[in-house]
Amino acid sequence: MKRVVFIGSSEFALPSLSYLVENGFEVLFVITQPDGIFGSKKKLKPTPVHIFAESKKIEVFMPKKLKNNDEAFFKILNSGPDLIITASYGNILPLDILKIPKFSLNVHGSLLPKWRGASPVQHSIISGDTKTGVSIIEMDENVDTGDILGQMSTDIKKDETSEELMKRLSILGAECLSATIKDIIENKITRIKQDDRNASYASIIKKEDALIDWSKSADEIKNLVNGMLPWPVAYTYLNKKRLKIFKVKVIKNLEEKEKKPGRITNKELLISCGKDFIQILELQLESKKKMFYKEFVNGYNFECYSFSSEF
Repeated sequence: MKRVVFIGSSEFALPSLSYLVENGFEVLFVITQPDGIFGSKKKLKPTPVHIFAESKKIEVFMPKKLKNNDEAFFKILNSGPDLIITASYGNILPLDILKIPKFSLNVHGSLLPKWRGASPVQHSIISGDTKTGVSIIEMDENVDTGDILGQMSTDIKKDETSEELMKRLSILGAECLSATIKDIIENKITRIKQDDRNASYASIIKKEDALIDWSKSADEIKNLVNGMLPWPVAYTYLNKKRLKIFKVKVIKNLEEKEKKPGRITNKELLISCGKDFIQILELQLESKKKMFYKEFVNGYNFECYSFSSEF
């Protein structure tokens, strides 16, 4: 049970891949997303998994898709893997590939069946969850619906961002993967079927999802800000210019006459919400650098004293 084809793309996958390399598994090759175009100069940028694999002299294979791909199918089949292990790859694996090894495992960043899909960590933060974790599942042809072979949970820290939580879960994922593989080798594995009635779906995060609705509560807005880091970053509009918001603080038990959501109440950048207030601590106005709020209010002439959810 030592021959592995590893399939992944983002930094979330690196601790799991590193665990395999450091513990004597033979990583036959890795499959990752093709190099993406990055920056204004449109340079090609390899995935974090690609970079790591090359540093360990592991072969890298970058098909555009795996479904109906004979080259990919026979490459995996002829390599004779005991395990296929995926983590944050970005595409669904077809059933004919999943059936090649004895086990096809996926490292997923939630306590399944909650938050199936592409963006479980972001959705857990945005929704105000207080607990999350990782799941190791035996993959089937659907999205994150396979039997659970291992799970580990963790509390979400106060004011934790998606970026911070993702790093913690990636390490926990490697730990859970290690325990699951050990159980497989020792024939101690327990399968738990997912209850579809308790399932929720974490759709792909889009830029427009990060637009702040000031009629929502301060807690909901804080969760959105934290959940949208490092990308796409929560934003609003000020005088028809986009303003990104990186860090906020919830302020409660204040009163304001004629409270209007989005209104800037003072030069401490205290903003009225549907319930309670948000103080903006770090922000970036369109075409300007990222700054702390005091630097912003000292250098900006407020012609308009409200943020808007519309351009």
